[in-house]
Amino acid sequence: MSLLAPLGLLGLIGIGVLILIYIIKPNYENKFVSSTYVWKLSLKYRKKKIPISKLRNILIFICQLAIITAAAFILAQPFIDNSKDVENGDTIIILDTSPSMHTEANGKTRLERAAKKALSDAEDAFKNGNKVTVILASDEASFITQQVEATQAEMVYEALEKISSKPKEHFSYCSPDVEGAMTLAEQITSYTDKVSVTLYTDTHYYSKGDVEVYRVSDASEWNAAVLDVRSTIVENHYRIEIDVASYGKEALLEVGLEISKYNGTDSTYKITADAYCSNDEVTTVVLGYKTKDMDEVEASLIDENLELFSYETIAVSVTAEDSLEYDNQFYLYGGKKPVLDVLYSSSMPNNFFPAALLVLQDIVKDEWDVQIHEAAKGEQIIQGYDLYIYEHTIPKTLPDDGVVLCVNPLSMPSSTGIKLGNLAGAQNGVYMTAGDDHPLMNNIDASKISVTQFVTIANYGEFEPLMTVKDRKGTYPTLLVKDDVDAKIVVMPFSLHFSNLAVLPEFPLLLKNMVNHFFPTTVNEFVYDTGDTIELDAMASSLDVSGAEATDAVSKLPVETLVELPGKIIVNKHGTVTLTQYLISGEPQIESVYVKIPSSESNILLEEEKLVNPYFYSDSDSMDIDLLFYFALAMVAFLFLEWWLKSREQV
Repeated sequence: MSLLAPLGLLGLIGIGVLILIYIIKPNYENKFVSSTYVWKLSLKYRKKKIPISKLRNILIFICQLAIITAAAFILAQPFIDNSKDVENGDTIIILDTSPSMHTEANGKTRLERAAKKALSDAEDAFKNGNKVTVILASDEASFITQQVEATQAEMVYEALEKISSKPKEHFSYCSPDVEGAMTLAEQITSYTDKVSVTLYTDTHYYSKGDVEVYRVSDASEWNAAVLDVRSTIVENHYRIEIDVASYGKEALLEVGLEISKYNGTDSTYKITADAYCSNDEVTTVVLGYKTKDMDEVEASLIDENLELFSYETIAVSVTAEDSLEYDNQFYLYGGKKPVLDVLYSSSMPNNFFPAALLVLQDIVKDEWDVQIHEAAKGEQIIQGYDLYIYEHTIPKTLPDDGVVLCVNPLSMPSSTGIKLGNLAGAQNGVYMTAGDDHPLMNNIDASKISVTQFVTIANYGEFEPLMTVKDRKGTYPTLLVKDDVDAKIVVMPFSLHFSNLAVLPEFPLLLKNMVNHFFPTTVNEFVYDTGDTIELDAMASSLDVSGAEATDAVSKLPVETLVELPGKIIVNKHGTVTLTQYLISGEPQIESVYVKIPSSESNILLEEEKLVNPYFYSDSDSMDIDLLFYFALAMVAFLFLEWWLKSREQV
């Protein structure tokens, strides 16, 4: 039995007080009686009861002793320690392998120094009879060894020696999964009370909790970094903003910028600028054409001769002999929007389509450079465009290198499987009804669209009807789509002259939906951090991914070609990722994105408020038996017994 509050036993002093009370207490009282005879008679009866009276007094005294003792132990909070003693403990080693651990001083990286120290600590742990666990806090935390005993110490030594001698094989280019590492450590810390956890890292934590942190930073280390590069359009010109920083010392950095294939040429534009960086502060360098809203500080960084309208690649670098090399370069893509060539061919041209296409051009200007071409009357063009709009007269052979929209066709090629019927309609018009959900019908209210005359379609083969009209003779499709790998065709069997569609917002919206569906944006951004999930799509049936070791975000398996689109990938190493797809025409479309190390990893003096701790086993988890209830029960029982014995004195 153990006591939580041993001072409570001072209550046992009450036993001495009780004994003292019995010592000084008189045994009888002197009373006057009127007759000697009565006195003698009462004495005779009293002598007969003496044995029982003495026993009762002794029992009362024992009860009082027990009551005082129980009260004293209640104050001392007794319990039975039910925990199991563990002869040997556990030592858990967590190694941070993040990009900042690549930082080098005196020919050794931080990870090498961390592994050396961990190896020394592992040797000491084995000497003390402890079991050793090694966890890597990489992009995903993982066990290297788990609860290895001294008899297999070589397993731990070999693992740590390998990390120390070949650090590049164990470096991560993502932020460390410290929280995941602590979760793995919790598999051990949650059931043993003799465990130590040490994190070997370069991050300073203000609140460490119960985890020991061994920092491997060196005072001589410093890092110059390009943290981010952005391009924004200001007054129809690109403005380049470059964030640079120096960690560990103040520095005047030379920032170099190269713009390849700028303004539609094959030339490369080069410029350098000096950026003063105070310790740990981010400095922004602005390069571009001077605009009216720029203040004097910004204007001093502007090249008056640079009028940048488009670019293929912007390469930024800082020249510095620093301790970390992976963030000295940065590449920005996406300065040249892909061209979407649209052909409008009509035997009876009108202003409806040209006007709607101009609206479309403005709507999708951030994703596409829409080039509108109008065929001469009677000219048949079936090659060289991304989107073909044929009105009235449809070529006998449809293009096979793009998406085709057929409007009010007088005839359709037999290869399409569509058989046209007669003209139909109503003088006051009939309103359309939407079919099954389809991306082409996003945000389009078919019930607003009416038509007074349309071409009936007797047979539409593999086409899917998206809108229909109904009259007394039957139901007829008014918008059909075929979306195969080798054929993407939309048919609208009525003229805009006989419909209100041309004056509704649904008209340009339909064209926008066609662009979004048939020409999806490959990637939404052009700069990502390592470990980010990149969402991808393609106009083709597959998308090739090269230039980086990418994994499928769902299966976690390496991927070089995405066939399930849209899809998601994760890239865990910095560098350029090239995305290639082959269009219907067979022409390749190539786009690139840049994956950089997280900006927080460039800060080699990073400080964090709190370190996540695993759950540590405590004595309260040992299922100790609390005796407080039992002592209280005993005290109540003795109190009741004493009361009963006292009551018998009156009998």
